Amino acid sequence: MSLLEINGLKTYFYTQEGVVKAVDGATYSVEEGETLGLVGESGCGKSVSALSILRLIPNPPGRIVEGEIMFQGRDLLKIDEEEMRKIRGNDIAMVFQEPMTSLNPVLTIGRQITESIELHQDLSGSGARSRAVDLLELVGIPSAGERLDDYPHQFSGGMRQRVMIAMAMSCNPKILLADEPTTALDVTIQAQILEVMANLSKEFGTAVIVITHNLGVVARYADNVNVMYAGKVIERASAANLYETPHHPYTVGLLNSVPRLDQGRDEKLIPIEGNPPDLANLPRGCSFSPRCDFKVDRCLEEYPEVSSAGEGHTVACWEWQNVRKRESSAV
Repeated sequence: MSLLEINGLKTYFYTQEGVVKAVDGATYSVEEGETLGLVGESGCGKSVSALSILRLIPNPPGRIVEGEIMFQGRDLLKIDEEEMRKIRGNDIAMVFQEPMTSLNPVLTIGRQITESIELHQDLSGSGARSRAVDLLELVGIPSAGERLDDYPHQFSGGMRQRVMIAMAMSCNPKILLADEPTTALDVTIQAQILEVMANLSKEFGTAVIVITHNLGVVARYADNVNVMYAGKVIERASAANLYETPHHPYTVGLLNSVPRLDQGRDEKLIPIEGNPPDLANLPRGCSFSPRCDFKVDRCLEEYPEVSSAGEGHTVACWEWQNVRKRESSAV
């Protein structure tokens, strides 16, 4: 049994413009100690799927309307709120996208870290502070004991993100959800933050779900990758297989739009034409068909079934075999 299994998850937002199908039947799993990358353009459902795991969807207007979120054999959608609070921050923790808006500006860093420790770890006073110091040292913050009484505005962006990771790891969670953990950080600090998360995962055996636009991050740190589009997982594979043999036209487009070291100066990147679909008014058939160079008549009428493209590699595309043939002949 997988540590986390998400089956047919649907999270919709009910707005005046219509029903926004932010997550529309997503299915995937996460094993113990695995680092899973969730990639795709903005608005494809990555962050909403992570918030759904923690049942943090604002209602109204959002609602989880269907599916299962199985964590250690329990469906998180069927337990009461009190039980869910015991899981949040303790068994499943999250590093949010923007640390300056996620940290409370009027509470010290020490108080914000010890709050979760006191709630879930049955520690208080000097014991909780000592644990907070250990966590800050673990994520590489110098003079950790002195900095416990500082406020968020006294830390740099990279340091605030380290504090967020320390807070998330305070109870040794089984799963860490990292939503764009390196947004707005320069590339050197990005690498440091990602190394911190990778080391923590190895040390504690924590499974990590990394939500990112950065395919370089995925290539280096992820074991497996889910490519999302219009609320669905359209391709899943190991990171190595996905980069070597992408099958979905959208995945191919994402990889072609990333600069490579072996590209000549005169070679241009190949962007994906068009825009992501309106999630309140999805096209009939495959959601990617309006932007796809490989589409056939069937793509405009039927959403593709999930097909096996090799061991552990699945893809939702009617033409995936032809996509691979054309890509292979172009090399």
